Amino acid sequence: EAPTFAQYVGGSAILVGIVLTGMGNMRSRVQESAVSQVKDMEGEVGFKGV
Repeated sequence: EAPTFAQYVGGSAILVGIVLTGMGNMRSRVQESAVSQVKDMEGEVGFKGV
């Protein structure tokens, strides 16, 4: 038996969700590493404000 149109639509929606989740996870990892680099730099320089 061949899948119905509804099964194709449902499978496509699931695959799109998986791809979007992967992209979101990669984006959050990049932001976390950038934040940790900034914190490391601030720790080395120290506070120079008033």
